[in-house]
Amino acid sequence: MDGEKKMSINKRKNCERLYQQLIQEMHVKYGFKERILLREIGFDNVKEITAKLAPDYFSELLSFEEISNKYLKCLPEEETLNFIKLVQIMTDVQRENKKMITSLQENMLVEKEDSLEKLQLFGDICLYCSHYENAENIYQFQIKHKITTGYNGMGLLHKNTGEYTHAKEYFTAGYEAGNKKAAYYLGCLHRELGQEQQARKWFGIAIIKNNDDDALMEVNLILEENIMHRKAKQLQKIAEKLTFKGEKLSTDEERIWCNSFFTNQERNEQE
Repeated sequence: MDGEKKMSINKRKNCERLYQQLIQEMHVKYGFKERILLREIGFDNVKEITAKLAPDYFSELLSFEEISNKYLKCLPEEETLNFIKLVQIMTDVQRENKKMITSLQENMLVEKEDSLEKLQLFGDICLYCSHYENAENIYQFQIKHKITTGYNGMGLLHKNTGEYTHAKEYFTAGYEAGNKKAAYYLGCLHRELGQEQQARKWFGIAIIKNNDDDALMEVNLILEENIMHRKAKQLQKIAEKLTFKGEKLSTDEERIWCNSFFTNQERNEQE
C-alpha cells in the first residue's frame, strides 16, 4: 500500500471515529431536549417537537459533513486546520452536555422545581446512549447527596458493561439504603445470570414491598418459561391480590407464595 492511499484510509478512520463520538453526544443532547418537550407539550404534538429540534440537529450534522469532506480532500498543509474544525464541532456538543449536567446538579442542590427528575432523566439518557462517563458523573453525584436512585443507575451501568459483581454491590447498596426498586433490579440481574431461585426471591420482595408491576411481569415470564402455566396463573392471582386489591391472603395463599419465592431461612427472615 502506497503512502498516499494509507494516509487517505487513516483520514477516513479519523472522520468515522469523530462522527461516532458526535452522534453519541447529539443523541444525549437532543434526546434530553425531546423528552423535556414531550413533558411540556405532550405526545400529541410530536410534529411540533420535531419542527423545533430538527433544524439545529441537521445543521450540526451538515456542518460536520461539510468540513469532513474538506478534510478528506484537502492538501497536506490544510489537514491540521480542517481536523481541528472537525474536533471542535464534536467538542462543542460535548461541552454543552457537560454544562447541562453541571446546571442540573446545581439546580438540584438549591431544590429547584423538577430538578431531581430532570437530572435523573439526563443520567438515564446518557446510560441508554452508552455515554457511561456522563452517566457515572450523575449517578455518583446522586449517591453523594443520598439520592438512592444513583445506586440503581450505577448498578445498571455495571450490568451493561458486564461487571456483574459491581452491579450487584450497587443494587444491594440501593436496597439497603431504602430504594425499593433495587429489589427488582437485583431480580433482573440474577435472572440474567441464570440464577432463577435468587431472581424469584428478589422479584417476590419487589412485589410485596413495592407493588412492583415489572417484577410481577418477570415472575410470570419465569414461570411460563418453565412450563408452569398453572402455577403462574395461581401466583398471578395472588400477586394481583397483593398489588392491586390490598386484600389479605388466605393461609394457603401465603404458603404457596412463600414456597415459590423463599427458602425456609429466607421465610424466617421475612417474618
